[in-house]
Amino acid sequence: GYFYLTKSPHKKSYSPIPDFRIEPGFVGVDHYRLNLELKKVLDRRILYMELAKDVEQELKEFEKLPGTEKLGNLGSQVRQRLGINDAELASLSYEKVYPYWKGKIEDDGVLVYESQYIPDVSGVLGAAIYYDVCPIILVKRGSKHNARKLFTLLHEYAHLLHGESAINDASSQTVRVRGAGKKGVEAACNGLAAEILIPSDKFDAAEYAELNSVEKMEHLAESFKVTYTAAAVCLRRNELISESEF
Repeated sequence: GYFYLTKSPHKKSYSPIPDFRIEPGFVGVDHYRLNLELKKVLDRRILYMELAKDVEQELKEFEKLPGTEKLGNLGSQVRQRLGINDAELASLSYEKVYPYWKGKIEDDGVLVYESQYIPDVSGVLGAAIYYDVCPIILVKRGSKHNARKLFTLLHEYAHLLHGESAINDASSQTVRVRGAGKKGVEAACNGLAAEILIPSDKFDAAEYAELNSVEKMEHLAESFKVTYTAAAVCLRRNELISESEF
């Protein structure tokens, strides 16, 4: 049989997204499979927006941060924006924490996609593609990467809050909290991601004074339902672990 459309279907196309940020000297980013996964999410965004138009669903504009805020209580402000309920979050099992945050970020107008086909050789864990409406987050899925998915999700969301597109490899999540240039951008997003997951105004440093570095990470991760990656960034930001321990 044949199906006839009232108008020609969307012509798929792909052009590189500007302002992708990686560590200097990083090898393998131009892997064809990675480019294909980026192309897929770009096409899905267009289809989503077309369907939304067809059913008269209003698409809200994504609200960037003004750029004048200091971290301070910014984490709590963003959590309020997302509708994060502390008691509700605390009651969740670990396997339900990531879907909880993912759903909240999607409710904020972000299209969040996951892919197990991002090649390991690319080193890429996630990407953020900024648009005023329906910005995109892409997160690498896979058993050995699942422990990092939550922090990757918030790291990419931090890029969007800054109005930036970015592609991030594993080193972007371990870059020091202080830096300059591109490293400074990644450090800032690490800091904001950690601040959202563990707000400074909800964090009591006195609880951690007598603990060793491992105990500090375990206690913080349990208290806020975060990974050791997020806990380490928070502890380093508050100077509760040394540079070498980080």
